[in-house]
Amino acid sequence: MEKLSAKLSRVSSLVKLRKPSRVIITLSVALAAALAAALCLWLAANGTDRTIAAPFIMQPDGTVTWSGHELIRDDRLYDSTSIQVHDNVLTTRDRTLTMVFINWREAEYGATEHVQVNLDGTWYTIPVNLAENDSILSIPPRIPDKQGRVERTVDISALGGLPPGRYRLDAQYRTQWRIEYVLSVYAYFWIIEPGGERPPESDTEGPARLEDIVFRMEPAAEARRVITDLDTIIVTYAENLSGKWYVTTLGELEMKQGGEWVHVEFQGHNLYLIGEWRGQRMLFYLRQPLQAGEYRMRLNMHRFGDEQDRIAPEYEFTVVAYDEAPEPTWDVSRLRLSGYDAAEQSTDVWITIESPVLNTGNTTLDAVITANQGFAYGTMMHTMIDALDVQIGGIWYSVPFIDLVFYGVQRSVGPDTDIADRSFAYCPVSQAGILPAGQYRLIMDFFRDGDDYRNNEFAMADFTVEETLDWFSWQD
Repeated sequence: MEKLSAKLSRVSSLVKLRKPSRVIITLSVALAAALAAALCLWLAANGTDRTIAAPFIMQPDGTVTWSGHELIRDDRLYDSTSIQVHDNVLTTRDRTLTMVFINWREAEYGATEHVQVNLDGTWYTIPVNLAENDSILSIPPRIPDKQGRVERTVDISALGGLPPGRYRLDAQYRTQWRIEYVLSVYAYFWIIEPGGERPPESDTEGPARLEDIVFRMEPAAEARRVITDLDTIIVTYAENLSGKWYVTTLGELEMKQGGEWVHVEFQGHNLYLIGEWRGQRMLFYLRQPLQAGEYRMRLNMHRFGDEQDRIAPEYEFTVVAYDEAPEPTWDVSRLRLSGYDAAEQSTDVWITIESPVLNTGNTTLDAVITANQGFAYGTMMHTMIDALDVQIGGIWYSVPFIDLVFYGVQRSVGPDTDIADRSFAYCPVSQAGILPAGQYRLIMDFFRDGDDYRNNEFAMADFTVEETLDWFSWQD
């Protein structure tokens, strides 16, 4: 019994020794307070709105998802030569970006604004519209500063945070220069971690790099996604993903024969300058179409101001036999929503089409303009027909032009204008290249006399295409 009592006494003494002392408790409280104070200071310096950016996930079926959204692949080619993002390296904490419009006399904002991300060389759209609505907003024009710049702040907080990477803003804006029209643009930017290193692409100095340029070629007609052996126009597109300027010319064209690349003579020369963080879309005209086969085009590029600092981006493409090409069709994922609303067209000027049905036996619309007031239309720098729309699933989309024939004649019309002077013939496929069967409408802008081309009104007229019309097949 005495031995048991002695053991219990020793255990009790051990327990008492392990009981925390007042000194330890005091130190623990002080350390916790210090850590809390340090955390408050860090939050004050870095902000409390930090969020953990959701990653972009490639699904087994090839789709890409982000934060519950399925992203939309974007293969469209648009110029972005007069727009950029001011200080285009953002951090994951930034919630706004500033768009800079260069050499625009006036600009109205609205339409659609989406952020796109570049994943393994492919652009994907995050389907969250950052604009206030899906239509052009009637906002008074913004007048540029003395440097010819117009700025607009875009709020990207609706996305809740994006991981580091390469991005661009895909947007539509309404601009006004002699005439008013809708412009589709891209503006490039990067997102990095706070305090992280700026990407090499943002450097305005340094040597030319192949990684700076994304080069592509594709058919000129939007409705057909392959180049055929009847095409005499091919679109060349180069994206400059750097802060450097490049001078570009088309270089060597080669065709693969027997497993070897063989030089091909061609008639065509394009020289253009690609500014920093911009895309340039050019039409490459061929005197003779290319025969079916595999091809490779090489660009000759050098840094602006240094002809010795050269790079040569290449792009391989296929030309297919016209008879083997897929049937032309519209891909709505590549089309823009129309910038026109039929309910807003003018009540003082309208267009009448005598026979609004087109087919291979009748490819021209005979139209008459009627006005109960004086209007001007068309300019020497713009086509007479300002837009073509196609209706798909009850929604109107804008048809991309390639302008094979120009209708740039300035005219006037009024109540006393003779019918011969207000009649015109129009071949819509000459501006689109290819028109699949469907319901279409043409749109014309009109300017009231004395308005100095600033307050335009528009009129539209519907017509039907019964079968596919292909400009290139007619040139054979």
